[in-house]
Amino acid sequence: MNRAAKFTLIVSLATLAGCAVENQWKPDQKKKIYGMSYRQHAPQPVYSRLRWVRPPEVIPAHELPGSSAPRLTPVVHLELKNATLKQAADSLAATARYTGVCAPEVATQKISFNALGTIDELARNLGLSAGVQVAVDHDSRTVTVSSGRPPPSFYADHQEIGSGAH
Repeated sequence: MNRAAKFTLIVSLATLAGCAVENQWKPDQKKKIYGMSYRQHAPQPVYSRLRWVRPPEVIPAHELPGSSAPRLTPVVHLELKNATLKQAADSLAATARYTGVCAPEVATQKISFNALGTIDELARNLGLSAGVQVAVDHDSRTVTVSSGRPPPSFYADHQEIGSGAH
């Protein structure tokens, strides 16, 4: 045999031997069997996985820093001519960006008013001149006008229970 044929024979035998090596790694022939679920109830709800949260509750009141300082109220001039008490309550409330509320039994009562002062002083003067009660609530930002009459009592003759007078 010539030299080229011998070389070709050796290379082909080496190639066959190299490719015919048995694979050392064999995949697992058993099938995996997973256990049955034994949980009786649904899992507990997760509110957020990203941050700590509080459970639902009433939101605490927002308190501004320095709320113990005296309230600064501007001095305003309020002049009303032949206006209803509803318009007066709305005008007085608008000076401080509050909401005006007026009782329906006095809402149509006419008044002329001219005064200078803070919202509390104007409310007091408006109540005295119209014969009504004017309350300014700075926490809820409302100006309330109600009738100046006292609320009706349960006992008309103001007798005590068990006084013996029948």
